[in-house]
Amino acid sequence: YPLLADSPLYMLLAENVEVTVGRGSYYSIGIHPWEVRESNVSQQLSFLQQQLQRKQFVAVGEAGLDKLAKAPMELQLAVFKEQVKLSEKLGLPLIIHCVKAMEELLGVKKESRPQQPWIWHG
Repeated sequence: YPLLADSPLYMLLAENVEVTVGRGSYYSIGIHPWEVRESNVSQQLSFLQQQLQRKQFVAVGEAGLDKLAKAPMELQLAVFKEQVKLSEKLGLPLIIHCVKAMEELLGVKKESRPQQPWIWHG
C-alpha cells in the first residue's frame, strides 16, 4: 500500500522503511488459511520469515483461521500461532482473517497474550 512519506501514518508504521523519491510502497505478508498446505508449510514459514526482514513489510498477514478452508483446523492453528510469534518477535501488527472460527482465534489470543495490535480484516 502506498504511503506518502509525509503522511501522519508514515512515522507510526514505517519509520525505518526505505523510501525513494519521497514515496514508498509498504506491504503485509502472511500465510492465508486458504493457502495452508501440509506438503509445504515449513517452506512457507521459512519464506515468510525471510521476507519479513525486508523493511517494506509493515504487518504480518492476512493470517488466521477459516473453517471453510481445505486445511485441517489443527494445521491452520499451528501456522497461525507461528505467525503470531513472528508478529510479536518483529514488533509488527497482525492482520486477521477469521471465518467461523472466532472461538479458536480468541483462544489463541488468550494463550499468546500478544502485545502487537491485531487488525480484523472484514
